[in-house]
Amino acid sequence: MIQVIPVETKKQKRLYIDFPHSLYAENPYYVPELYLAQYDLLTPGKHPFYKHSSTQLFLAYKDQKLVGRIAAIWNVNHNSFNQVQEGQWGFFDCINDQEVANALFQAAKDWVKAKGGTNIVGPINLTTNDTCGLLIEGFDSPPVAMMPYNFPYYPELVTQAGFQKKLICVPT
Repeated sequence: MIQVIPVETKKQKRLYIDFPHSLYAENPYYVPELYLAQYDLLTPGKHPFYKHSSTQLFLAYKDQKLVGRIAAIWNVNHNSFNQVQEGQWGFFDCINDQEVANALFQAAKDWVKAKGGTNIVGPINLTTNDTCGLLIEGFDSPPVAMMPYNFPYYPELVTQAGFQKKLICVPT
C-alpha cells in the first residue's frame, strides 16, 4: 500500500532532506546537498522565497518504508509575472516504481489545485534560480554545479505520469 503524507514535523523534514542519501547510497556520481543549505531552502522564515510564496513537502511510503518525496510549489511572483495560475513540483526523488511516482505527483497536483492552480510544471526546485529539470544523459559522468542528478529511470516515471516537455521560445 502506498501512502503519501505532508511533511509537518521536524523529524519528517529531516527524513525528507536525507531521503536522497539512502536512495543514491550505492551511486558514485551522486553528490549530496549540504543538509543546512537544504534545510534553509525548505524552511519558511529562513529563505526569502517564503515572503511571497509557499510549498508543501510530501513523503511517500510503500509498505511502511520511505520510498519517495516531492515538493508542491506555489510561486506567487512567477504567476504574477507570467500572468498564469500554475504550480510547480520539485525535489522529486523516488524508487523505480510508477505507482509511487504517480501518488507523489497526484499529491502535488491536488495541493496546487487547492491553491487555485490550473496546471503544474516541473521539476523546479523552488525557483528557476535553483536547480531545474532532469538529467537525461551523462549518468556516469562527474556532477556539474547547479545541475540536478537523478537515476536514468526518472524521465520515464515523469512522462508515464502524464507530463511532457514544455517548449519555451525566448524572443531575440
